[in-house]
Amino acid sequence: MNGSTFETIASWIAALAATGTLFWSVYTQNKIQKKDVKRATIDAFNLLQSEVLDKLASVDKANAEAIVERRETNEACRKAYNDYKTLIARLEHFAVGIEQGAFDLDMVDKLAGEHLIYLLPKIEPIIDAANEHVQTDKYYQSYVKLVERLRTRHM
Repeated sequence: MNGSTFETIASWIAALAATGTLFWSVYTQNKIQKKDVKRATIDAFNLLQSEVLDKLASVDKANAEAIVERRETNEACRKAYNDYKTLIARLEHFAVGIEQGAFDLDMVDKLAGEHLIYLLPKIEPIIDAANEHVQTDKYYQSYVKLVERLRTRHM
């Protein structure tokens, strides 16, 4: 075997080793990223649970409808309406995180998929009232889409 053949074989071996290393690095990075997204999902969900879902658990649709109807004339209802919109906005932010891939949909489904589905009809009067005069870019639509995606999974 002459020198140039040896150099060619060595170059091919080095190229194959570099390609293998590249693929392994991409695979490892992808695995780490998925794990980071799952960890971020759990952390964000824990915060969402304590600061939003626990507070919305006591809402019922009739109460939400009454608040919406009286929000213009009753100070307590106006405050409750604004408080609920703030909580729903936090749900929306979480849903946007899922849409953008910052949070893992499978993990969210396991943690509270049915609860998020169950919650929407209870708070829908608040969402509908917030969107009464909005023609485009309706409020809270990422949360509504998330619930639709979860419903599809649960069928």
